[in-house]
Amino acid sequence: MPEGAEGRAVDVALPLRLGRLTYRHRGALVPGARVVVPLKEKEKIALLLGEASSPPPDLKEVLSLLDKAPIVPPRLLEFLLWVAEFHLAPEGEVLKYALPASLFRQPKKKKLAPFEGPLLEKPPGSFEATLFFAEDVEERATFLLRKVRETLSGGEGGVLFLVPDRELLNFYRERLKDLSPLVYTGDLTPKKREEAWFAVLKGERRLVLGTRLALFLPFPKLDLLVVEEEEHHGYKQEEGFRGHFRDLALMRAQTEGARLFLSSAGPAVKSFYLAKRGKYHLERANPKNVPFTLVDLRSQKGLLSRKLLNRLRKVLARSKRALLFLNRLGYAPVLMCEECGHLWVCPRCQIPLRLLKAEGKLRCRICPYELKASPLCPSCGGGAPKPLGTGTERLAEILKTFFPEARAGFYGKPGWQEADFIITTARIPRFVEIPGLSLVAVVLADQLFTQSSYLAAERAYQLLKRLSLLSVRYPEAEFLIQTYRPSHHVFKGLRWGYEAFYQEELLFRYQQRYPPFGRLAELILRPAPKILEEVEEFSENFLKEKGLDYAGPLVESPRGNPRLFYLLRASRSGFLQGALRELKEALLARFGGRVRFVADMSPE
Repeated sequence: MPEGAEGRAVDVALPLRLGRLTYRHRGALVPGARVVVPLKEKEKIALLLGEASSPPPDLKEVLSLLDKAPIVPPRLLEFLLWVAEFHLAPEGEVLKYALPASLFRQPKKKKLAPFEGPLLEKPPGSFEATLFFAEDVEERATFLLRKVRETLSGGEGGVLFLVPDRELLNFYRERLKDLSPLVYTGDLTPKKREEAWFAVLKGERRLVLGTRLALFLPFPKLDLLVVEEEEHHGYKQEEGFRGHFRDLALMRAQTEGARLFLSSAGPAVKSFYLAKRGKYHLERANPKNVPFTLVDLRSQKGLLSRKLLNRLRKVLARSKRALLFLNRLGYAPVLMCEECGHLWVCPRCQIPLRLLKAEGKLRCRICPYELKASPLCPSCGGGAPKPLGTGTERLAEILKTFFPEARAGFYGKPGWQEADFIITTARIPRFVEIPGLSLVAVVLADQLFTQSSYLAAERAYQLLKRLSLLSVRYPEAEFLIQTYRPSHHVFKGLRWGYEAFYQEELLFRYQQRYPPFGRLAELILRPAPKILEEVEEFSENFLKEKGLDYAGPLVESPRGNPRLFYLLRASRSGFLQGALRELKEALLARFGGRVRFVADMSPE
């Protein structure tokens, strides 16, 4: 529609789980600026995306243009729209996550302040990507901080330094304090996020240290983007649009013409593969292969082998301390009646309840449901409930039977600093001093291999590598691993170096057509309970007609809400995206808004 008295059709997005909406706009076209639009008898603040390509008739009017200049610069707006398109997510859902909520709220006592500009976006630089592989965090910090300082002193562009968790955030905040970085995390209030947003947009703050949320900040010019510990699962978004922020950082750097540094102690196989293929530059520090003792549990009885028990006795005899790793919380992950086979499960989520013996409770891992533990089976009335599997509480109980004089504590819980035996799960005390640590023991490494993901071995290697590096920090600490699978290639990698693990893992993925040799997507459908079976039948027929290779559906009901899970596989992501986009449209046409559609294009 030509500009004039009748205006033009424009697309806008609101910070809601909605796609783009189209209105008629008679004012200036300022993509990335805020506008006021009518929606369901109310006035709402939205973001102007641009001119609509195929507008419907009878459009409502944009009521006003709030900003003279974009609050979302053009390159960032391009990136946000790509994120929504790639993940088959509503533009509003991406907007809701990426931008401070206060930008879209009209204050009650005063008028919303418009952004007057000027827009400071500068021409992009030259994109290049580097994978920096160094097992020691101090080595990585020295290298990365040198790049940060060189960038800040050599130009006028910004630096974005991403970390996956609060431990690393505090580690790097201390090392960057002389540069006064702007720290940006999801813990900030909406108002603080808004203040940070405009400080970056106006070029007042050039260095940002933050978690994955900081990837969406509006730099006028971004020169350097660092993703520290790029392999960390903390970069995976599990709610809303399900993206992996390592991959999103690559696209943001390309869009901005920035240099990208992916840094890791044990890279994701996909990242190392791309580096070996020349897609990334590869820089590597000298490897640190820590000696360790591998105990074959097939020849042992009980959870604690003779070798581990002997090491623990020596720890106590020398008044030293031991760190014991077991990747299961609670007393046992499952409780079963030996007489009738009854399993205690959550009535809403339909998954086994975890036994917490110390609290006398059974608790769901997904929802808040819990149940008082009883010695009687509710199904047969028998008195033979049996815990299956071993958690950290049970480990503490076993340790007490062998070493009644020793103090066992759980890392991060009150009193752990005084414990002789410190029990931990996935939390590794990398930046906390443990005086007298002389043993690091993995009680049952096989728990790490049984995760329901093709990345199980990769994650196991990375976690065990981080544990092994405690022996570098504490020179007298021995590293011991117990396993029923001593020939697993994860242990070859720990003994001989990352490439020994990488080569076998790459062969496995090639044979199974897993990434990087194939593309996976996870489809999650959340239908109204009454139409669950109809949606399941409709979706399966569609997937079969398209010739898609898929597994499922797995039906889960967290908090009583049914969900259908499908895992899809193809040689190209474009084919998967196209098929899923068609399915999304078909479900909308058939069921309207009674089915929520979520596509995870990076299921990790």
